[in-house]
Amino acid sequence: MLLVNMYSHGILTVDMMTILFMTTPDIMAEMSNEWTNNLRKRKLDHERLQSLSKEAPDRQTFLQWRSPRPGRSNPENLTNQFWVYAIRHGGSSWGLSQDFGVLDEFQAGPCFSFQRYGQAKVILEDGRRVLIGGAHEDFYDPGFWIYNDVVVIEDDKVTIYGYPLKTFPPTDYASATLVGNEIWIIGNLGYREHRDEAPTKVFILNTNDWSIRVAECHGNSPGSIWSHCAELSSDGKQLLISSGECHCKLVGLPDQSLINPSLYVLNLENFSWTMFSRESKCREWQVSGISERMLSRSFDLNPDTIPNSNMLKNLLPFLQGGLQFRIPCDPDEDDFLTLTVQDLGHPVKVRLQGEIENFEKFYDLQKLLNDLLELIELNYGIGPLKLVPMERQKVVN
Repeated sequence: MLLVNMYSHGILTVDMMTILFMTTPDIMAEMSNEWTNNLRKRKLDHERLQSLSKEAPDRQTFLQWRSPRPGRSNPENLTNQFWVYAIRHGGSSWGLSQDFGVLDEFQAGPCFSFQRYGQAKVILEDGRRVLIGGAHEDFYDPGFWIYNDVVVIEDDKVTIYGYPLKTFPPTDYASATLVGNEIWIIGNLGYREHRDEAPTKVFILNTNDWSIRVAECHGNSPGSIWSHCAELSSDGKQLLISSGECHCKLVGLPDQSLINPSLYVLNLENFSWTMFSRESKCREWQVSGISERMLSRSFDLNPDTIPNSNMLKNLLPFLQGGLQFRIPCDPDEDDFLTLTVQDLGHPVKVRLQGEIENFEKFYDLQKLLNDLLELIELNYGIGPLKLVPMERQKVVN
Protein backbone atom coordinates (compact mmCIF):
# COMPACT_ATOMS: atom_id res chain seq x y z
CA MET A 1 0.00 0.00 0.00
CA LEU A 2 1.16 3.54 -0.80
CA LEU A 3 0.87 4.88 2.77
CA VAL A 4 2.74 1.91 4.19
CA ASN A 5 5.56 2.36 1.68
CA MET A 6 5.74 6.11 2.34
CA TYR A 7 6.03 5.48 6.08
CA SER A 8 8.58 2.69 5.63
CA HIS A 9 10.80 4.98 3.53
CA GLY A 10 10.60 7.89 5.98
CA ILE A 11 8.39 10.12 3.81
CA LEU A 12 5.63 10.09 6.45
CA THR A 13 6.54 10.40 10.14
CA VAL A 14 4.79 8.79 13.11
CA ASP A 15 3.08 12.09 13.92
CA MET A 16 1.90 12.53 10.31
CA MET A 17 0.52 8.98 10.24
CA THR A 18 -1.23 9.58 13.57
CA ILE A 19 -2.95 12.67 12.16
CA LEU A 20 -4.14 10.61 9.21
CA PHE A 21 -5.40 7.97 11.59
CA MET A 22 -7.31 10.50 13.72
CA THR A 23 -8.73 12.69 10.94
CA THR A 24 -9.05 10.45 7.88
CA PRO A 25 -10.76 7.22 8.93
CA ASP A 26 -11.66 6.39 5.34
CA ILE A 27 -7.98 6.20 4.44
CA MET A 28 -7.07 4.22 7.53
CA ALA A 29 -9.99 1.87 6.89
CA GLU A 30 -8.02 0.59 3.94
CA MET A 31 -5.25 -0.59 6.21
CA SER A 32 -5.31 -3.95 7.93
CA ASN A 33 -5.87 -4.24 11.67
CA GLU A 34 -2.32 -5.52 11.95
CA TRP A 35 -0.92 -2.35 10.39
CA THR A 36 -3.14 -0.11 12.55
CA ASN A 37 -2.00 -1.88 15.70
CA ASN A 38 1.60 -1.65 14.53
CA LEU A 39 1.19 2.09 14.03
CA ARG A 40 -0.12 2.53 17.58
CA LYS A 41 2.82 0.52 18.92
CA ARG A 42 5.31 2.56 16.89
CA LYS A 43 3.78 5.78 18.23
CA LEU A 44 4.12 4.52 21.81
CA ASP A 45 7.72 3.45 21.12
CA HIS A 46 8.38 6.87 19.58
CA GLU A 47 7.02 8.64 22.68
CA ARG A 48 9.06 6.38 24.95
CA LEU A 49 12.25 7.12 23.05
CA GLN A 50 11.53 10.86 23.26
CA SER A 51 11.33 10.57 27.05
CA LEU A 52 14.48 8.45 27.19
CA SER A 53 16.83 11.43 27.22
CA LYS A 54 14.67 13.36 29.72
CA GLU A 55 13.67 10.88 32.41
CA ALA A 56 15.64 7.68 31.88
CA PRO A 57 18.23 6.58 34.45
CA ASP A 58 21.92 6.50 33.67
CA ARG A 59 23.40 3.26 32.34
CA GLN A 60 24.85 2.23 35.70
CA THR A 61 21.43 2.45 37.37
CA PHE A 62 19.87 0.58 34.45
CA LEU A 63 22.37 -2.27 34.69
CA GLN A 64 21.90 -2.45 38.46
CA TRP A 65 18.11 -2.78 38.19
CA ARG A 66 17.67 -4.25 34.71
CA SER A 67 16.74 -7.76 35.87
CA PRO A 68 13.44 -8.51 37.65
CA ARG A 69 13.85 -10.07 41.08
CA PRO A 70 11.83 -11.13 44.15
CA GLY A 71 11.96 -9.26 47.43
CA ARG A 72 13.93 -10.34 50.48
CA SER A 73 11.39 -9.27 53.12
CA ASN A 74 7.60 -9.08 53.40
CA PRO A 75 7.47 -6.58 51.80
CA GLU A 76 10.69 -5.09 50.44
CA ASN A 77 10.41 -1.66 48.84
CA LEU A 78 12.10 -2.16 45.46
CA THR A 79 11.24 1.24 44.01
CA ASN A 80 14.05 2.47 41.77
CA GLN A 81 14.49 4.90 38.92
CA PHE A 82 14.60 2.36 36.09
CA TRP A 83 11.56 0.32 37.13
CA VAL A 84 9.53 3.50 37.67
CA TYR A 85 10.63 4.69 34.23
CA ALA A 86 9.56 1.37 32.68
CA ILE A 87 6.18 1.53 34.43
CA ARG A 88 5.49 5.09 33.32
CA HIS A 89 6.69 4.84 29.73
CA GLY A 90 6.17 1.20 28.82
CA GLY A 91 8.39 -0.92 26.67
CA SER A 92 8.97 -4.63 26.33
CA SER A 93 11.90 -6.50 27.81
CA TRP A 94 13.51 -6.52 24.36
CA GLY A 95 12.70 -2.87 23.61
CA LEU A 96 14.03 -1.54 26.91
CA SER A 97 17.18 -3.64 26.58
CA GLN A 98 17.73 -2.17 23.12
CA ASP A 99 17.15 1.37 24.42
CA PHE A 100 19.97 1.00 26.92
CA GLY A 101 22.38 -0.87 24.66
CA VAL A 102 21.89 -4.47 25.84
CA LEU A 103 21.61 -6.25 22.52
CA ASP A 104 21.72 -9.94 23.48
CA GLU A 105 18.73 -10.80 25.66
CA PHE A 106 19.46 -14.52 25.43
CA GLN A 107 22.70 -13.93 27.30
CA ALA A 108 21.55 -11.10 29.59
CA GLY A 109 18.19 -12.64 30.53
CA PRO A 110 14.82 -10.91 30.98
CA CYS A 111 14.61 -7.17 31.52
CA PHE A 112 12.03 -5.65 33.88
CA SER A 113 8.89 -4.70 31.97
CA PHE A 114 5.40 -3.53 32.86
CA GLN A 115 3.82 -4.83 29.65
CA ARG A 116 2.11 -7.81 31.23
CA TYR A 117 -0.62 -10.35 30.70
CA GLY A 118 -2.86 -11.57 33.51
CA GLN A 119 -2.09 -8.69 35.87
CA ALA A 120 -4.65 -8.24 38.67
CA LYS A 121 -5.86 -4.67 39.27
CA VAL A 122 -7.69 -3.06 42.18
CA ILE A 123 -8.65 0.57 42.79
CA LEU A 124 -8.73 1.56 46.46
CA GLU A 125 -11.39 3.87 47.88
CA ASP A 126 -8.90 6.77 47.97
CA GLY A 127 -8.16 6.33 44.25
CA ARG A 128 -4.83 4.54 44.51
CA ARG A 129 -4.32 1.84 41.90
CA VAL A 130 -2.85 -1.50 42.95
CA LEU A 131 -1.44 -3.80 40.26
CA ILE A 132 -0.40 -7.32 41.15
CA GLY A 133 1.98 -9.67 39.34
CA GLY A 134 1.38 -10.57 35.70
CA ALA A 135 3.45 -12.26 32.98
CA HIS A 136 5.60 -10.70 30.27
CA GLU A 137 5.93 -12.48 26.91
CA ASP A 138 5.44 -16.21 26.25
CA PHE A 139 7.53 -19.05 27.68
CA TYR A 140 9.74 -19.36 24.58
CA ASP A 141 10.77 -15.69 24.60
CA PRO A 142 14.03 -14.67 26.34
CA GLY A 143 12.11 -11.86 28.07
CA PHE A 144 9.57 -14.24 29.61
CA TRP A 145 9.02 -13.62 33.32
CA ILE A 146 6.12 -14.04 35.76
CA TYR A 147 6.21 -11.35 38.43
CA ASN A 148 5.42 -11.53 42.15
CA ASP A 149 5.41 -7.80 42.82
CA VAL A 150 2.78 -5.27 43.89
CA VAL A 151 2.83 -1.83 42.28
CA VAL A 152 0.95 1.03 43.95
CA ILE A 153 0.27 4.15 41.88
CA GLU A 154 -0.93 7.32 43.61
CA ASP A 155 -1.12 10.28 41.22
CA ASP A 156 2.47 10.58 39.92
CA LYS A 157 3.98 8.50 42.72
CA VAL A 158 4.91 4.89 41.94
CA THR A 159 5.90 2.42 44.67
CA ILE A 160 7.02 -1.14 43.93
CA TYR A 161 6.94 -3.89 46.56
CA GLY A 162 8.65 -7.25 46.19
CA TYR A 163 8.23 -10.46 48.20
CA PRO A 164 10.16 -13.65 48.88
CA LEU A 165 9.04 -16.46 46.58
CA LYS A 166 7.94 -18.54 49.57
CA THR A 167 5.72 -15.69 50.73
CA PHE A 168 4.19 -14.83 47.35
CA PRO A 169 5.06 -16.93 44.28
CA PRO A 170 5.12 -15.66 40.66
CA THR A 171 1.46 -14.90 39.98
CA ASP A 172 -0.57 -14.26 36.83
CA TYR A 173 -4.26 -14.54 35.95
CA ALA A 174 -5.29 -14.37 39.61
CA SER A 175 -8.35 -12.49 40.84
CA ALA A 176 -7.95 -9.61 43.30
CA THR A 177 -10.86 -8.38 45.41
CA LEU A 178 -10.88 -5.51 47.90
CA VAL A 179 -12.40 -6.52 51.24
CA GLY A 180 -12.12 -3.71 53.78
CA ASN A 181 -8.44 -2.79 53.99
CA GLU A 182 -7.31 -6.10 52.48
CA ILE A 183 -7.04 -7.48 48.97
CA TRP A 184 -7.85 -11.17 48.57
CA ILE A 185 -5.75 -12.71 45.80
CA ILE A 186 -7.13 -16.02 44.54
CA GLY A 187 -5.73 -18.49 42.00
CA ASN A 188 -2.74 -18.43 39.70
CA LEU A 189 -1.53 -19.88 36.40
CA GLY A 190 2.20 -19.63 37.10
CA TYR A 191 5.13 -21.37 35.45
CA ARG A 192 4.29 -24.61 33.67
CA GLU A 193 6.63 -26.72 35.80
CA HIS A 194 4.94 -25.50 39.00
CA ARG A 195 1.33 -26.22 38.00
CA ASP A 196 -0.46 -28.91 39.96
CA GLU A 197 -3.83 -29.89 41.40
CA ALA A 198 -3.10 -28.51 44.85
CA PRO A 199 -5.84 -26.63 46.73
CA THR A 200 -6.49 -23.09 45.49
CA LYS A 201 -3.85 -20.57 46.47
CA VAL A 202 -5.33 -17.71 48.50
CA PHE A 203 -3.26 -14.73 49.66
CA ILE A 204 -4.30 -11.66 51.63
CA LEU A 205 -2.58 -8.34 50.90
CA ASN A 206 -2.74 -5.76 53.69
CA THR A 207 -3.10 -2.28 52.18
CA ASN A 208 -1.84 -0.61 55.37
CA ASP A 209 1.67 -2.08 55.39
CA TRP A 210 1.57 -4.03 52.07
CA SER A 211 2.48 -7.32 53.72
CA ILE A 212 1.10 -10.58 52.34
CA ARG A 213 -0.03 -13.62 54.27
CA VAL A 214 -1.38 -17.00 53.21
CA ALA A 215 -5.02 -17.82 53.92
CA GLU A 216 -5.16 -21.47 55.00
CA CYS A 217 -8.52 -22.54 53.59
CA HIS A 218 -10.32 -25.88 53.74
CA GLY A 219 -13.18 -27.56 51.93
CA ASN A 220 -13.83 -28.33 48.26
CA SER A 221 -11.81 -25.62 46.49
CA PRO A 222 -11.53 -25.06 42.72
CA GLY A 223 -7.91 -26.27 42.74
CA SER A 224 -5.37 -24.59 40.49
CA ILE A 225 -7.76 -22.04 38.96
CA TRP A 226 -6.88 -19.05 36.78
CA SER A 227 -8.51 -16.39 34.56
CA HIS A 228 -11.69 -16.64 36.63
CA CYS A 229 -14.17 -14.14 38.07
CA ALA A 230 -14.46 -13.23 41.75
CA GLU A 231 -17.46 -11.38 43.19
CA LEU A 232 -17.87 -10.16 46.76
CA SER A 233 -21.23 -10.76 48.42
CA SER A 234 -23.29 -7.77 49.51
CA ASP A 235 -22.47 -8.41 53.17
CA GLY A 236 -18.74 -8.66 52.42
CA LYS A 237 -18.44 -12.10 54.00
CA GLN A 238 -18.19 -14.37 50.96
CA LEU A 239 -16.46 -14.52 47.59
CA LEU A 240 -18.15 -16.21 44.63
CA ILE A 241 -15.69 -17.78 42.17
CA SER A 242 -16.91 -18.68 38.68
CA SER A 243 -15.68 -19.43 35.15
CA GLY A 244 -11.94 -19.58 34.43
CA GLU A 245 -9.90 -22.74 33.89
CA CYS A 246 -8.38 -25.32 36.22
CA HIS A 247 -5.14 -27.23 35.72
CA CYS A 248 -5.96 -30.95 35.84
CA LYS A 249 -4.42 -34.39 35.66
CA LEU A 250 -6.24 -36.26 32.91
CA VAL A 251 -6.84 -39.92 32.12
CA GLY A 252 -4.60 -40.98 29.23
CA LEU A 253 -3.63 -37.42 28.26
CA PRO A 254 -0.99 -34.92 29.38
CA ASP A 255 -1.88 -32.54 32.19
CA GLN A 256 -3.65 -29.41 30.96
CA SER A 257 -6.30 -26.86 31.80
CA LEU A 258 -10.03 -27.54 31.53
CA ILE A 259 -12.86 -25.06 31.78
CA ASN A 260 -14.34 -24.57 35.23
CA PRO A 261 -18.13 -25.07 34.92
CA SER A 262 -18.86 -25.03 38.66
CA LEU A 263 -19.45 -22.28 41.20
CA TYR A 264 -17.42 -21.96 44.39
CA VAL A 265 -18.07 -19.87 47.48
CA LEU A 266 -15.29 -18.94 49.91
CA ASN A 267 -16.44 -17.96 53.39
CA LEU A 268 -14.08 -15.16 54.46
CA GLU A 269 -14.84 -15.60 58.15
CA ASN A 270 -14.02 -19.31 58.56
CA PHE A 271 -11.91 -19.80 55.37
CA SER A 272 -14.10 -22.63 54.09
CA TRP A 273 -14.88 -23.51 50.48
CA THR A 274 -18.26 -24.75 49.23
CA MET A 275 -18.73 -26.11 45.70
CA PHE A 276 -21.93 -26.01 43.64
CA SER A 277 -21.12 -28.55 40.97
CA ARG A 278 -22.15 -28.04 37.35
CA GLU A 279 -19.88 -30.73 35.93
CA SER A 280 -22.81 -32.34 34.10
CA LYS A 281 -23.20 -29.17 32.03
CA CYS A 282 -19.74 -29.29 30.50
CA ARG A 283 -17.79 -32.00 28.65
CA GLU A 284 -14.52 -31.74 26.78
CA TRP A 285 -12.67 -33.88 24.23
CA GLN A 286 -9.33 -33.70 22.46
CA VAL A 287 -9.28 -34.36 18.72
CA SER A 288 -6.74 -36.99 17.65
CA GLY A 289 -5.64 -37.73 14.11
CA ILE A 290 -4.41 -34.22 13.32
CA SER A 291 -0.81 -33.86 12.23
CA GLU A 292 1.60 -31.56 14.01
CA ARG A 293 1.22 -28.91 11.32
CA MET A 294 -1.02 -25.98 12.23
CA LEU A 295 -4.48 -25.82 10.70
CA SER A 296 -5.79 -22.71 9.03
CA ARG A 297 -8.10 -20.74 11.28
CA SER A 298 -10.48 -20.02 8.41
CA PHE A 299 -13.63 -22.11 8.26
CA ASP A 300 -15.37 -21.49 4.95
CA LEU A 301 -16.98 -24.83 4.15
CA ASN A 302 -19.65 -24.64 1.43
CA PRO A 303 -22.94 -25.94 2.93
CA ASP A 304 -23.70 -27.65 -0.39
CA THR A 305 -20.80 -30.05 0.23
CA ILE A 306 -22.21 -31.15 3.61
CA PRO A 307 -24.45 -34.24 3.63
CA ASN A 308 -28.10 -33.51 4.47
CA SER A 309 -27.91 -36.01 7.33
CA ASN A 310 -25.37 -33.82 9.19
CA MET A 311 -27.05 -32.23 12.25
CA LEU A 312 -24.88 -29.09 11.92
CA LYS A 313 -25.50 -28.45 8.23
CA ASN A 314 -27.99 -25.63 8.73
CA LEU A 315 -26.42 -24.13 11.87
CA LEU A 316 -24.18 -21.25 10.90
CA PRO A 317 -21.01 -21.27 12.99
CA PHE A 318 -19.30 -18.13 14.21
CA LEU A 319 -15.69 -17.66 15.24
CA GLN A 320 -14.84 -16.54 18.76
CA GLY A 321 -11.33 -17.82 19.39
CA GLY A 322 -12.43 -20.99 17.63
CA LEU A 323 -15.34 -22.59 15.78
CA GLN A 324 -18.64 -22.36 17.63
CA PHE A 325 -22.20 -23.65 17.14
CA ARG A 326 -25.39 -22.88 19.05
CA ILE A 327 -27.59 -25.97 19.10
CA PRO A 328 -31.20 -26.33 20.35
CA CYS A 329 -31.48 -28.74 23.29
CA ASP A 330 -35.09 -29.66 22.63
CA PRO A 331 -37.66 -29.41 19.81
CA ASP A 332 -39.17 -26.28 21.42
CA GLU A 333 -35.74 -24.60 21.40
CA ASP A 334 -36.11 -23.37 24.97
CA ASP A 335 -32.50 -24.24 25.83
CA PHE A 336 -29.34 -24.29 23.77
CA LEU A 337 -25.99 -26.07 23.82
CA THR A 338 -22.77 -24.33 22.88
CA LEU A 339 -20.41 -26.54 20.89
CA THR A 340 -16.95 -25.00 20.56
CA VAL A 341 -13.84 -26.14 18.72
CA GLN A 342 -10.89 -24.46 20.42
CA ASP A 343 -7.32 -23.91 19.28
CA LEU A 344 -7.60 -24.68 15.58
CA GLY A 345 -4.01 -25.83 15.60
CA HIS A 346 -2.56 -28.62 17.71
CA PRO A 347 -4.02 -29.97 19.90
CA VAL A 348 -7.64 -29.22 19.00
CA LYS A 349 -10.20 -29.31 21.81
CA VAL A 350 -13.96 -29.72 21.61
CA ARG A 351 -16.11 -28.31 24.38
CA LEU A 352 -19.84 -28.84 24.91
CA GLN A 353 -21.65 -26.63 27.42
CA GLY A 354 -25.28 -26.38 28.47
CA GLU A 355 -28.16 -28.67 29.34
CA ILE A 356 -26.48 -31.79 27.94
CA GLU A 357 -28.75 -34.23 29.78
CA ASN A 358 -31.81 -32.49 28.36
CA PHE A 359 -30.32 -32.66 24.86
CA GLU A 360 -29.80 -36.42 25.17
CA LYS A 361 -33.52 -36.91 25.85
CA PHE A 362 -34.31 -35.82 22.31
CA TYR A 363 -31.16 -36.25 20.22
CA ASP A 364 -28.16 -38.55 19.73
CA LEU A 365 -25.13 -36.90 21.31
CA GLN A 366 -22.66 -39.29 19.66
CA LYS A 367 -24.09 -38.46 16.23
CA LEU A 368 -23.68 -34.75 16.95
CA LEU A 369 -20.00 -35.28 17.76
CA ASN A 370 -19.46 -37.46 14.70
CA ASP A 371 -21.11 -34.81 12.52
CA LEU A 372 -18.76 -32.18 13.96
CA LEU A 373 -15.74 -34.30 13.06
CA GLU A 374 -17.19 -34.73 9.57
CA LEU A 375 -17.28 -30.92 9.13
CA ILE A 376 -13.67 -30.54 10.29
CA GLU A 377 -12.52 -33.33 7.99
CA LEU A 378 -14.34 -31.84 5.00
CA ASN A 379 -13.15 -28.28 5.62
CA TYR A 380 -9.47 -29.06 6.21
CA GLY A 381 -9.13 -32.16 4.05
CA ILE A 382 -7.86 -34.30 6.92
CA GLY A 383 -8.95 -37.43 8.73
CA PRO A 384 -10.15 -39.74 9.89
CA LEU A 385 -10.43 -37.97 13.24
CA LYS A 386 -11.67 -39.19 16.59
CA LEU A 387 -12.50 -37.65 19.96
CA VAL A 388 -10.69 -38.62 23.16
CA PRO A 389 -12.61 -37.67 26.34
CA MET A 390 -10.73 -35.26 28.59
CA GLU A 391 -11.52 -36.78 31.97
CA ARG A 392 -9.98 -35.85 35.27
CA GLN A 393 -8.13 -38.47 37.23
CA LYS A 394 -9.91 -39.30 40.46
CA VAL A 395 -8.03 -37.95 43.45
CA VAL A 396 -7.52 -40.58 46.15
CA ASN A 397 -7.45 -39.04 49.63
